[in-house]
Amino acid sequence: MSQDTKLTKAEKIKWFMTVLVPVLIYLIPTNDLYTTDMRLFLVITVAAILLVAFELIDIIISSIFMLFAYTLTGIAPASVAFQGFTASSTFLVLGCLVLVAVLDESGVLERISYWCMIRFGNSFKGILWGIFFAGLITSAMTMGNSFALIAAFAYGIIRALRLEGSKAASAIGLVAAVSTVAVRGFIYAPMLIAVQVAQSQSILGETFHLNWYNVLVNNWPIILSVVVTIWLITKMYKPEGAISGRDYFVEQYEKLGAMKVKEKKTLFVLLLIIIWMLLDPILPVSSDYALILLPWLCFFPFIDVGHSDTLKKVSFSTVFFVPACFGIGNVATSLGMGQMIADMVMPVATQAGSVGVLAVVYALTVLLNFLMTPYAIHACMTVPFMNIALQMGIDPYAINFMLMHGSDMVLMPYEYTPYLVVFAFGMIKMTEFMKVMAVKMLVTTAVLFAIIVPYWGILGLY
Repeated sequence: MSQDTKLTKAEKIKWFMTVLVPVLIYLIPTNDLYTTDMRLFLVITVAAILLVAFELIDIIISSIFMLFAYTLTGIAPASVAFQGFTASSTFLVLGCLVLVAVLDESGVLERISYWCMIRFGNSFKGILWGIFFAGLITSAMTMGNSFALIAAFAYGIIRALRLEGSKAASAIGLVAAVSTVAVRGFIYAPMLIAVQVAQSQSILGETFHLNWYNVLVNNWPIILSVVVTIWLITKMYKPEGAISGRDYFVEQYEKLGAMKVKEKKTLFVLLLIIIWMLLDPILPVSSDYALILLPWLCFFPFIDVGHSDTLKKVSFSTVFFVPACFGIGNVATSLGMGQMIADMVMPVATQAGSVGVLAVVYALTVLLNFLMTPYAIHACMTVPFMNIALQMGIDPYAINFMLMHGSDMVLMPYEYTPYLVVFAFGMIKMTEFMKVMAVKMLVTTAVLFAIIVPYWGILGLY
């Protein structure tokens, strides 16, 4: 919200919608199926989500008020609403954010990015592919969390090449977004899947979890949609004159000098995390704890890479929002909303078959993107979707993967925070963002149902 105490016209509209929509929900008559508690739950939840979506107040404030509203109104006990604060997934997200902050602090990610650009930056098309490879590598290193870094990196390229306000700038920004966010479809990204995994565990038990191996093995062909989207961007956006940034990239890389001790120490910690993740199938302790615990080693005296200022880079708003979304799902489940949705969808789903169920899950997730964040969708919909899947003989992994892919299908940046972060740098015009995201949605949907879903059938996921 604007720093001035006087609201802008846009802020007034947002506040009006934030009040109007919950009021309209409250005016819907209740019945035996749509109970008073369900109505109150929707009023509280929708109001909180709109506050977050419109960025009217900080996520932490909205999260706290929402959870306490659940308990103060009596629709759920505190043990249900606040259960997310004791979930390991919450600390998994915190560990990922700390790791990203440390990697950024050490300069490792910047070095890798310039290294990629030197090898591809001889032309505008090469710059776009260089950003793609830089985004892909750093996303793998940060467990899907390098979008802010690559966005800043791309913005620096635009400034250095004096491309501000041009379609070429939009192309660079769009590639930065796709190469760091869309790749989460096959790169293990705990922050994206934390809530849906926790909701799945409420039905399947604590032994169920997703790791880098099953995410990659079951979804690697989706990289085709990412590559095709990047290729289409190179065709859609052609600069008027020749653009080469190799000299700039070489200069910046040389400024970094030889690899520093803190970079080597950070890579050592990252290597420990990777080894733990690779050994996950044979170790008695889940590799989730590698991300929960090991990033903090960087703050110990014998490594001493991170410090108090490093922690200031961690988005604690996101950390609070994760258990808040757990609360949404837990309260919805306790009120029976999950079963209600399952009962409504089940008659259609059983006639559509296993592939039809997966298509329904995907379509509903895409539609809900317009109203809810991925965390909120996963919190509310994982349990009912999982109940349907179990009755249909569909593997829980398939439902989790479809939720994961559906969450990435957006048309506007507000629908998904990582895209919003990249968009906020001002590189991309809204019309260009929507156009390319629509193309990406069509390409990804085609690859998903023409290649991935049949591939899941071969693997026995349905």
